[in-house]
Amino acid sequence: KRPDGQFDVTVYATSKKFRADSMGTETETPMADYVDVGVFDEAPRGSRLGAPLAVRRVRVASGQSRFSFVVPKAPSRAGIDPYTMLIDRNPGDNTKEVR
Repeated sequence: KRPDGQFDVTVYATSKKFRADSMGTETETPMADYVDVGVFDEAPRGSRLGAPLAVRRVRVASGQSRFSFVVPKAPSRAGIDPYTMLIDRNPGDNTKEVR
């Protein structure tokens, strides 16, 4: 929490991109895609994400990335590709509870 009542949030992510051929064989390929990264309020019952406190579309490269936000209230979740716009075999790991 900042002295002005807002909150600093840093999101750390590891990204990889794969292409699959007609037989389903996956090959890792360099990533340089624009992806949403966001910070969210507490989710209402039955929802995965709450109201967005900050969402930014950024260019993400393969490997590790760090994104910083200042939000007006205490966040509940944060992550990369929170709306699952990219094909993802495990979309449940895109956002995490804020500690």
